[in-house]
Amino acid sequence: ISNQISHRPLGQGHIHIAIEVRITNSSKVVLNIRVGSVTIYHVSTSDPKELGIRIGEATNKEGPIWPSLGSKNLEFSPQGFVVEPGETDTRIYEFIIADEVSSVLIDSYFYNDRVVQYQSGLNPRQMKRKKNRLGLEVKGPRVWRTTSVYDIA
Repeated sequence: ISNQISHRPLGQGHIHIAIEVRITNSSKVVLNIRVGSVTIYHVSTSDPKELGIRIGEATNKEGPIWPSLGSKNLEFSPQGFVVEPGETDTRIYEFIIADEVSSVLIDSYFYNDRVVQYQSGLNPRQMKRKKNRLGLEVKGPRVWRTTSVYDIA
């Protein structure tokens, strides 16, 4: 998972931020993403050492230490969206923030509650029918997360 971030001024004290989230499946397993979130935080330090410490704190289970500027909580259909082995899925999320913000932290998080082993030549529908003979179901969730710091100024 990776973030590609861009921005442009909108005038009247606002900036448009576009976050292109790329989920690349480099495995032999079909990814079926069920939920996710993209959150943008106002970063208020420029000290690299403090920034590293705070990035770790911002993405732990206790929650961020910087103020949130916005969040997109994503719930997909019960089937989720599928990323086949060797493919990349790109999603774009947009935020409008105040132009006084000079740095942001982007936290992108996606969750997969099941993984099925992929066998070459079978599509997901065939895998469902033949899962017991040809597929290996892995129990337990899988989480993909990436955190990026982006300087606007």
